[in-house]
Amino acid sequence: FEGVVLTLRDSPTLNADDDVEGRCAAARWSFLWRPFRPQHYLFEVVVCLWRLLLNAIVVVLLPGSSLQIVIALLIAVTMMFICAVLRPYRVDTNNDLAVLANAVLSLLLFTGLLIYLGATNAGSKRGLGLVGLIANLTCILLAFYFLSLDRFEGEPFKKIAEDAFNYVGGRDKI
Repeated sequence: FEGVVLTLRDSPTLNADDDVEGRCAAARWSFLWRPFRPQHYLFEVVVCLWRLLLNAIVVVLLPGSSLQIVIALLIAVTMMFICAVLRPYRVDTNNDLAVLANAVLSLLLFTGLLIYLGATNAGSKRGLGLVGLIANLTCILLAFYFLSLDRFEGEPFKKIAEDAFNYVGGRDKI
C-alpha cells in the first residue's frame, strides 16, 4: 500500500490540486468492485445480500422444516441464473465458476431435501452422497485449474513442468 502512495505522490503527472488521499482511499476499497465489470461494479451488494439470505435468514425462517431447504434452493438457483445472465465478473472463468458453484450448491440442497423428506433409501443416500462429493471435488479442481490458467498465462502445466525439470536437472543450483 505504501508503494501506491509513494507512486501517486511522486508522479510527475499529478498537480498540486489532485486528490492523492482520495485516490489512496479508492485503492484501499477497490477490492469491493475490482473483480466486477464496470457496468456491474455494485454486484458486491448482490453477493452480500445472497450470503445474508442464504446463511442468516434461511436459518431463522421456519427452523426444522423442509421449507427452509426449499427457500435456500430457490435462492441458490436464482443466484445461479443471475450470474449466468449478467456475467458480472471481469474474468470469464470467474463467471463460469460462479455458475458452477451455485449449480453444485443447488444440487446439494436438492439431495438434502430428498433425504430430509425420506424419498431415498439407505443405498440411494450413499449414491447421493457420492454424487455430492464428486460435484464438490469437480468444482474445487476446476477452480484450481482456472487459477493456474490465470497465473501461467494459459499454459498452466507447461510452466510447472519446466520449473520441475529445471530443478531436477540442477539448473536452479546457487
